[in-house]
Amino acid sequence: MERKATRTAIVIFALFLLLPILCATSCHRSASNIAIGTVSISGDILSLDKKIVTNDLLLRWRIKILDVKARREGDFIVAQVVLKNNRKRSFNGEYLFEWLDDDGFKIDSPVEHWAPVVIHGEEEKYLQSTAPSPQAVTFKLHFRRPYPVRY
Repeated sequence: MERKATRTAIVIFALFLLLPILCATSCHRSASNIAIGTVSISGDILSLDKKIVTNDLLLRWRIKILDVKARREGDFIVAQVVLKNNRKRSFNGEYLFEWLDDDGFKIDSPVEHWAPVVIHGEEEKYLQSTAPSPQAVTFKLHFRRPYPVRY
């Protein structure tokens, strides 16, 4: 009887320790994971620096950023990010492309918004965006779980 009470106390204690961690990773829906690409152009040669920023660990386990690419089309850069759903169930998410100039200032775009996306089980999804200005050299793809709208 005493062993059972001790086990129950340990389980309750562990739950109180884990609850804040679980809440931080699953309850906070506004955090996004970010794929960042910075393009350098020298003549006709385009090079790309890639960086992945993880702000939502639970999302990182579900959706993996497989690839980040960019190319030139005329004076504009086209970005592509490939995401993969690691689970068998479909995943609903939202994404947003941001573009920055050479000085790191955000370039406003009339079409910039969080767009919904469904990635089916074990599917790879290709997301693309064209720079809103020839001055754009860095893009950021923000990807998150849907943020609930409150009225």
